[in-house]
Amino acid sequence: MKIDYRLLKKRCLDPIEAFHEEGDLELTENGPLIFVDRGAQVLGVAHLDTALPYADQFGIVRGDSFRGVVCPHLDDRLGAYILLDLLPSIGVKTDVLLTDGEEIGLSTGTHFVPRKEYHWIFSFDRSGTDVVLYRYEDPALVRLMKEYRFKVGYGTFSDICFMEHLGVKGINFGCGYVMQHTEWCAVDLADTVAAVSRFKQFWKNNHTTRMAHTAKPSTEPEWYSDRLRIFQDPHHVFSQEPLHGCRKE
Repeated sequence: MKIDYRLLKKRCLDPIEAFHEEGDLELTENGPLIFVDRGAQVLGVAHLDTALPYADQFGIVRGDSFRGVVCPHLDDRLGAYILLDLLPSIGVKTDVLLTDGEEIGLSTGTHFVPRKEYHWIFSFDRSGTDVVLYRYEDPALVRLMKEYRFKVGYGTFSDICFMEHLGVKGINFGCGYVMQHTEWCAVDLADTVAAVSRFKQFWKNNHTTRMAHTAKPSTEPEWYSDRLRIFQDPHHVFSQEPLHGCRKE
C-alpha cells in the first residue's frame, strides 16, 4: 500500500471549497455537505473542518523504520484522504460523505438524507488504531470487531454519532494520528497502513452484509454541552486533556 504524500498534502491544506466539486454539494444551515456516489452499499464519512485555524504547515519525516507526517489538520483531513484516494487505490469501493461543523458539535452529517439503503457506515476520524462504536455498540458488533483484531475503545463524538437515522451500524476506525487539536498533530503512516489493511479485509468480508441498527431514545448527553461550550470559547487553549475522561473522537 503506497501513501501519496503529494496528494495527502493537498487534502490537508486545500480549503473546504476545493472539495465542493468532488461530488454533489448541499449547503446546509451548518455548512456544506458533499456526497460522492460510487455505487456502493457502504458509506464512509469524513469531516473537512479542523480544530485549529488554517495553517500552511505540512512536514514529512522519514527514517530507516519510520514514515510520518506532521500537520495540524490531520484530524480529519487524513480521513478524507483515506476515503477519497487511498481506499480506491487498493480496490475498496465505498460511497463518501464529506461534512463540516464536526469540531463544534454541529456536524452537517445530521442533514444527510440517503438516496439508497446502506449496509453500514464508517469513518477514519480517530487517533490511535482502535475502533469506537458509540451508541451503535452491541455484543455482536464488538465480537465482530475483535475477529478482525480491532481493539474496541471508548470515544465521545464524531460525525457518525449524528447519523443513527440511517438505520445501520456505524464504526469509527483509528487511523494513527496523535496530538490532535495541536500544531504538532502527527501520524506514523505505518499505523495508518496497518489500520487500513485490516479495514480492507473487514470490508471485503462484510460489505454485502446489512448491519441493522435501531436508534436508542436519549436526551442530549452531558459531554455534548461541555464540548460545544469549550469549542466555541475563543479563549480556550486546546490540550490533550480529555473530556470526562474520554479521548476526543
